[in-house]
Parts: sequence; C-alpha cells; structure tokens
Amino acid sequence: MDNGFSRDCVNLAEACKALAKEKLIQGFLKKEFGNKNYLNALEAMKSGKLTGDIGSTVHDLLIDTIANQSTTVWSGLIHNVSDKWPVDVLEYHGVFWVKALESDPIGYFLDLDSAVSFARSNWDNVYVGGVKTP
Repeated sequence: MDNGFSRDCVNLAEACKALAKEKLIQGFLKKEFGNKNYLNALEAMKSGKLTGDIGSTVHDLLIDTIANQSTTVWSGLIHNVSDKWPVDVLEYHGVFWVKALESDPIGYFLDLDSAVSFARSNWDNVYVGGVKTP
C-alpha cells in the first residue's frame, strides 16, 4: 500500500505497533507462530521492524488478515458523470483503511475520523445516504 496524500496515513509497520497491543492479536500470533516464535513475532510488530523471515511472515500474514477480516464501519458513494462507485472505511482491531472500487488501498489510519475524512476528501462527489459530503 502506498501512503497516499494524507498526513494521518501510516504504513503497515506503524499499524503493527497499535495492533501488537491487542490481546486478540497476541493470541492470533501465538496460534500462527507457536510458542517458539511468538515473542519474536510480537517484538517485530511492537518495533515496527518487519524484516527477516519472521518479520516478512508477520507482514504477509497481516496484509491478508486485515484485508480479509476487516469489517465495514462507514460507507459512501463516489458519483461521477456515468456511474457511482462504493467507498468504504474498514476496521481491523483499531486499524482502519479505505477501500474504493477502481482505486488501490493507500495505507492505514489509526482512528476512524482520519479514515473517513480521507475518504470524503480524496474523491470529488462523495455521497453518504444520498447527501453530498462536505
């Protein structure tokens, strides 16, 4: 993911620091890495250094998990001349990201307001519930 044009947008390494504090994520790491490598994986997340074999595995695992297990917490529509496209803000354990058809994901946000603000301002003519957002 690209960090986009928002100063509030962070990369996966920074998002990992927030995720590492979550007990559910720690349990997930323990299940995925086993007792032997769990602490190394957790330390990679806490430090934001996703390098080496364990860091690369954490990176790939989280990219897939965030994409597949996030829930939609805000939705809008991007209106253009010929069509409408959905734009959504999704959340995975306190990490948010913006998903819009025809656009690549741009990175992560550490709060809902920043993600929604980006979704509303990054595209022209974003409507929520039939009303154009400022």
